[in-house]
Amino acid sequence: IDGITTDYIAEARAINLKSIVAIDNWDNLTSKSVYVVLPDYITVMGNRCVEHANRIHNFEAESVLTFGLPRFDAHRKHLMAGNGPRNNAKKRVLYAGFSLAHSEKRVVDAIADHLDNKFGPGSIEVHYRPHPIPIKRVDDYEIANKNVVVFEHQNLGRTGLPAMDEGFISAIDSADVVVGAPTTLMLEAMLLERPCLIDLTTDLYHRTTASIAAKHFLH
Repeated sequence: IDGITTDYIAEARAINLKSIVAIDNWDNLTSKSVYVVLPDYITVMGNRCVEHANRIHNFEAESVLTFGLPRFDAHRKHLMAGNGPRNNAKKRVLYAGFSLAHSEKRVVDAIADHLDNKFGPGSIEVHYRPHPIPIKRVDDYEIANKNVVVFEHQNLGRTGLPAMDEGFISAIDSADVVVGAPTTLMLEAMLLERPCLIDLTTDLYHRTTASIAAKHFLH
């Protein structure tokens, strides 16, 4: 929760003005900071978030409104327009990067090397899309397989998130398989009905690996 958000809520309360905060994502109530001052209402993705709001942040159930998640509207429109997966010249695997420190580049290389050895170098495309705001990794490993296509985020501005536009949707929809840690992009791939494989690997460097996250994190 940004400090300025707390200021707005506190000042609104001081002048008897109702406040409402829209929760932007599926994990904000479990993986972000707690509310110092509670707004009158919050909007959340679904019923599971109501439980988190009550148990972690002490919100009364009637103050938590299950509105759904507007960030997924782009995916819904894409599907309702009858857009199907794009056919590529080659099969494509997309690896969705994790926000927490996890030696995922080793996993990307392992996938690419395995596919090269089994089907021939570059026969199956491997695309790696790092998380837009990742926590710094402890290990200094870099991808060695020259056939891996690495996506580079441009200036993401204030939100730190990519635009939910057709280009973003197509990057997911064009993958034959999406691999990644338990992160938002995996949810988006499931919404677009892409085959998904959750990375449950551990490494020798981090306490926040994909495997640990999947086993212990509420969201």
